[in-house]
Amino acid sequence: MLYYKKVEITGINSSDLPVLTDQEREHLILKMKNGDRKAKDALVTGNLKLVLSIIQKINIKNSDPDDLFQVGCVGLIKALNNFNPELNIQFSTYGVVMILGEIKRYMRDNCILKVSRSTKDMAYRAFAYKESFYKDKGREPAIEEIADYLQTSTYIVSNAMESVNPAMSLYDPAYSDEADGMYLMDTLPAETFEDMFISKTIIQNVLHNLEKRDKIIMNLRFMQGKTQTQVADIVGISQAQVSRIEKNIISSVKKQLEI
Repeated sequence: MLYYKKVEITGINSSDLPVLTDQEREHLILKMKNGDRKAKDALVTGNLKLVLSIIQKINIKNSDPDDLFQVGCVGLIKALNNFNPELNIQFSTYGVVMILGEIKRYMRDNCILKVSRSTKDMAYRAFAYKESFYKDKGREPAIEEIADYLQTSTYIVSNAMESVNPAMSLYDPAYSDEADGMYLMDTLPAETFEDMFISKTIIQNVLHNLEKRDKIIMNLRFMQGKTQTQVADIVGISQAQVSRIEKNIISSVKKQLEI
């Protein structure tokens, strides 16, 4: 029985899960890399709470948290298999990326958002009428005209047409000029897209290595959830400069994590 955010998940009482110290984790990782299976099992058990903490931060309204926990465990095992102890980072930093990536791929590949056949049929009929109307009248029909033709409400028609439109990418340009550009993701608070690549756990681990201004920018962006425009106003530089600084730091972290 699964009780999300309580004590039991996939038969495991989370209140009894061990929490490894940094020294214990480092020792077990070295033993695992030398082929010690028991050390690997201990590392998996000792990091299950990391998996749970990631799941709790994800919007899983349309997902089964039990399934996500199991997928997160797969990501944890991959992280243990691929982690390089010689990297100057904590395992939790690397683990968050791998676990989160595995969960995101699962959510994407399993098409959590479903569109019913009747809704799709309504949308295709609406688009067909819209095209025919434009050829005949030389203009696009209003939503009310489409609804009248299909003998339904404007609300149903609007929802149906929106349901089959391709989703916009966060990397679609919001605007661009000769010098700099801004993507849709740059207009959003950091919390909206940080799960795609980087988490607060990672930021906490890399902040101390940054220059003072960079540290302030990343703290405002990822710890306080400010937009790039808001950060630019606070720091006193342009949004484009904030964007460049952020991307350079993220690129550096990705190289460190070998992702």
